[in-house]
Amino acid sequence: MTRPDETTVAPAERIAIARLAVDFAFHNDRYTHEIALVDSGKRLVLARSADPSANFAAHEAANRLENDGSEVPVHQEAHFPRSDPGRTALLVGQSGFHHYSLSIHLIEVENRRRARIEFDHADRLARIPTEGIRDLSVLYFINLPIVDATEVETERLRWITREPSGLLTIETLREADRPTRIVVAEAGRRGAWVDIAPHPTTDAGRRCRYVWTWEET
Repeated sequence: MTRPDETTVAPAERIAIARLAVDFAFHNDRYTHEIALVDSGKRLVLARSADPSANFAAHEAANRLENDGSEVPVHQEAHFPRSDPGRTALLVGQSGFHHYSLSIHLIEVENRRRARIEFDHADRLARIPTEGIRDLSVLYFINLPIVDATEVETERLRWITREPSGLLTIETLREADRPTRIVVAEAGRRGAWVDIAPHPTTDAGRRCRYVWTWEET
């Protein structure tokens, strides 16, 4: 699979707590984001949202077989509410008849030893196409090899992190009777592709919800 560009795009905006940060950059007409651990002033990138144009082959390879392709959300505007500085981001965008929105919220607990990032994607269709719907899907490149994973399930992934020592978990949130699922694929010896998406639907609106958690060990 094609590996993302090794050069990290300089972040345009950031939301952060003591140990976790989400950095945003406007790249190829849309926002991308990186999830990073912050340790002693150092920024350690854990994951990067994939550019669908640069990584189309990888996205299709990682995508679920029972659905005829998927629609990667496009976000062209980002807002950072003043009522909750540094911890919340709201993004919106449009592509064809798809209207996308994304809320991201950072939460810190247990005296900074545990932190979580909640993602809530939504896609609301202006109309339902006659040729079928490409369902919502989110693709990440993870800077941790699969061999370091301690748990690989369809609704939960868990990795060991080193320097700092901890556990990184990606867990999906159930939306009504439509559980979101995770598909994992290798990306060489140093990383993995992770595709997160709800099961297919014919509804005009769909959501994809998941949580990243890091806890110190």
